[in-house]
Amino acid sequence: MILVVLDCTDSEIAEKLYTSNADAKFHVGSLMRKFGVSSRTAVAYEANRIGLI
Repeated sequence: MILVVLDCTDSEIAEKLYTSNADAKFHVGSLMRKFGVSSRTAVAYEANRIGLI
């Protein structure tokens, strides 16, 4: 989640976590669904709002 908050792209997330772009994209999408938001910025806002970061 911190990589999303730091505004990393799916490619950057995949590279840092040694996984595929598809996996990174899937997990970012999962975060968006769990928070009920439609943007990465909103994920960062919600994570901060509830104290996860």
